[in-house]
Amino acid sequence: MLVLIKRSKTDPFRNGCTLTLARSTTSICAVMAMKDYVLQCQPSSAGPLFTFTSGKWLTRTSLTHELRDVLQQCGIQPQHYFSHSFLISVATTVAAAGNQGVGPLVF
Repeated sequence: MLVLIKRSKTDPFRNGCTLTLARSTTSICAVMAMKDYVLQCQPSSAGPLFTFTSGKWLTRTSLTHELRDVLQQCGIQPQHYFSHSFLISVATTVAAAGNQGVGPLVF
């Protein structure tokens, strides 16, 4: 799966970056999850990929709200979690896996 990142804070010239994600055999395969999402939700090719059933776009604020709702339902105090927590988690996971020399993470 190719993911185009149009711009990021680590791309000062706004050239963009294309990430290649390979399918895996694990139960948390990003490629298969995306395939399932596209088949089920059938997002518009003219709009954002991630939307709610109401048609509203997934924003940083709405992601934080949804994250906190799920944490609350799991009995976890949500006030210290934000959408940025995902970026921190990915960086920590990559470093723990010993991939510290792969260069900057671009999202």
